Amino acid sequence: MQIFRRLLLGLLLASLVNGYAFAAPSRPPGVQVKPLRAYPNQAPGQTTNGSFTVTNNTDQPQEVSFSAERFKTIDEDYNYAFDKDIITEWVDFKEPTMALKPKQSKVQNYTIAVPADATPGGRYLALLTSVAPKTDQQSLTQINRVASLVYLEVTGKITRTVQLLSMDVPGFTNKPQAITAMRLANTGNSHYKARVALSVKRWPTTHNLAKLQPETVLLPGTVRKVSETINLPKIPGVYKISVEFSPPQGGKTNLTRTVVYAPVWFIALVMASFGGSILLIIRWRRRRQKRQ
Repeated sequence: MQIFRRLLLGLLLASLVNGYAFAAPSRPPGVQVKPLRAYPNQAPGQTTNGSFTVTNNTDQPQEVSFSAERFKTIDEDYNYAFDKDIITEWVDFKEPTMALKPKQSKVQNYTIAVPADATPGGRYLALLTSVAPKTDQQSLTQINRVASLVYLEVTGKITRTVQLLSMDVPGFTNKPQAITAMRLANTGNSHYKARVALSVKRWPTTHNLAKLQPETVLLPGTVRKVSETINLPKIPGVYKISVEFSPPQGGKTNLTRTVVYAPVWFIALVMASFGGSILLIIRWRRRRQKRQ
């Protein structure tokens, strides 16, 4: 019986420790830009104006320069790659360089001139702010860059076609949260802000216990994996997690997955009850044998 008591105590202690997380202190940013994203629509042959604010959060003066590169995604996790492209010539900065005093903010104005023969669809520009390079003690040159991303849509015949491909949910969890991993594909010719509706129901009931509506931007010709954590009720049990998506081309897609929530204390209680029942049966049999 002592073995089961020790096991129960150990599992309970583990459940307490499991609820704590230790976060490293956040570091203040150096040079910062706002806004981080812009979504202009522009017809071929037109020029539009834009701006972003550059802030020096350090205690030292900073020299910064500006440039434009195309950005694209390289995987379903939406890690970015940057390169030079013909569309970077569409961008013109009012000030190619800028001097910032400590804690000072300045506004950088720019124009985007779309050629008259540009085809409709999405174009993706990273407006880069680069801090003047510095050389460390090992003679390594470090260049720090921050970006304001421009999701430019060249107007015209725009095709918006998006699909919800899949949703994965772990079948078991010992925490009152479930991590959902959805995959969405954009087969159109421009970006699209996709919003999905997540919900949780306790099986076998049909009442929604939690709802979540995350939104994500999809670039054309890409598949994006979107991970979201949805809270479960603190009561152990079997839950149904559903996602509903209404694509821009019409219709609805619904997917449902099942997850079993059993916290550590619940598992310990079940094991202790099971172990106690076995011990009671063994003792009862021994007493019966002695009587015989």
